[in-house]
Amino acid sequence: MPLIPLDCPSCGANLTVDSNKDAAICEYCGKPYVVKDAIVHNYINNVTNITADTVNVYSQKDFEIRGGVLEKYNGESVDVIIPDNVKDIGGEAFKGLSIESVKMPSSVTSIGSSAFAYCRYLKNIEFSSGLKKIYGEAFIGCVSLKTLRIPNGVTTIQYQAFADCSDLEFVTIPVSLQSIGQGTFNNCIKLKDITIPEGVVCIEQSAFFNCRSLTSVTFPRSLKRIEESAFMGCDNLTKIARSGGTIEIGSNAFYPCSKQITLVTSEGSFEVYQHELGRPIEEIKKEYFMKENKCTSCGGDFTGLIMKKCSKCGKSKDY
Repeated sequence: MPLIPLDCPSCGANLTVDSNKDAAICEYCGKPYVVKDAIVHNYINNVTNITADTVNVYSQKDFEIRGGVLEKYNGESVDVIIPDNVKDIGGEAFKGLSIESVKMPSSVTSIGSSAFAYCRYLKNIEFSSGLKKIYGEAFIGCVSLKTLRIPNGVTTIQYQAFADCSDLEFVTIPVSLQSIGQGTFNNCIKLKDITIPEGVVCIEQSAFFNCRSLTSVTFPRSLKRIEESAFMGCDNLTKIARSGGTIEIGSNAFYPCSKQITLVTSEGSFEVYQHELGRPIEEIKKEYFMKENKCTSCGGDFTGLIMKKCSKCGKSKDY
């Protein structure tokens, strides 16, 4: 009875199987497979990986995979192509390694805590199109990352997932995300501008703490809450764009930004202080136009000596 090691074609678990059998059932995922087909599948996925511009030769020992979870990378290549059928990248699987790029198959749905923490040379990430969750400190301290394109479909990004990525300049946040986790981009000191997409309802505590190069942020109508210290230490933040709604703002959310900030809206731009940023735009607009002796509806100038009317919309002066 010759027993041989191979990977489950469905979940990628490490198995030992009798090669004389015609078929078997994976003890991890419970799915049946044809033994001869699995042997061929094992060879293709774990011995040779070929891409258009490079050849990476992997052996079984390069990846420790159990039940679809990639637990550890032991290979020497700095350009990593994660095998098909890996469902989860386990906690600390690549922590502190000198890898430079990683490509994930569409089967990957989650990236575990500290999975790529302190991979100081990691420059390029091709995320899985099926990715749903990025757990805490997954990419903390990846100081060579410059660009992040987080795919649509990601619903969870936990605490400090991309904290201390000191070279990070550009981030795409997916519309599927509802909350930007605590300290997610903490100390990303080169991040220059951020667009929060429609669908996000909360920016959690210290999410963009000490992003010193951040100059502008766009908030969606869906945003309801900005927690304490969310943008604390963003000394160069001078412009915030909002499309409407009311936002609850926590203490020191924009500290020490004591200067006025330009609030850009569909009705125009207004100079406000940080404590006013969460107020309804209609209130801000009305107060500003009254101060400037303009029409509170459209900002037009008044004409007439006794019955003053707006030269732009025709409404009578109501204050």
